[in-house]
This record gives sequence, C-alpha cells and structure tokens, in this order.
Amino acid sequence: MTECVYENVDEMLEQLISETKDILNKEDISPDSTLTEIGIDSLNVIELIVACEQIYTKVTRPEELQFDEFTTIQDLHSQLIELSSDW
Repeated sequence: MTECVYENVDEMLEQLISETKDILNKEDISPDSTLTEIGIDSLNVIELIVACEQIYTKVTRPEELQFDEFTTIQDLHSQLIELSSDW
C-alpha cells in the first residue's frame, strides 16, 4: 500500500476496513466488531499496525494507542484520529 492523503476521516476508516479485510482475506467486516470477532490474531496485529501507520500518517503520539481483543475497528480508528495532528 502506498501512502495516501485522505480528504476526511471517513475515508481513513474505509481504508482501515479495506486493509483489515485484505489481512484476514474476508469480504465483509463491520467496524463495530471486536478484533477477536473478526479473527485478528497475534500475527495479524503486526500487519494491522503497519496498515495503521500507512493510513494514519499524522499520528503524533503512537505510544498512547491502546487496544486489545475487545477493541473494535471503530475504536481503533477513533483513537488514531485523537492521537493525530490536523484532525
């Protein structure tokens, strides 16, 4: 995936969902499903972090990101926006 500039945060969420579907080889993922429910395992977490770094390029405090098996894609997106500059 190449670095992209998104016009709004909704596009970023859509890209995160798309990347997550690619990582898990799934056709549909709800942003309100937990990481456990969609099948993210410890190996997929690394791929998901890399995708987040490429999508959310304005994150200024990545060390403050908190997620676990109960975090949803929407939760992850919201945290990344809050930790970003210029949004």
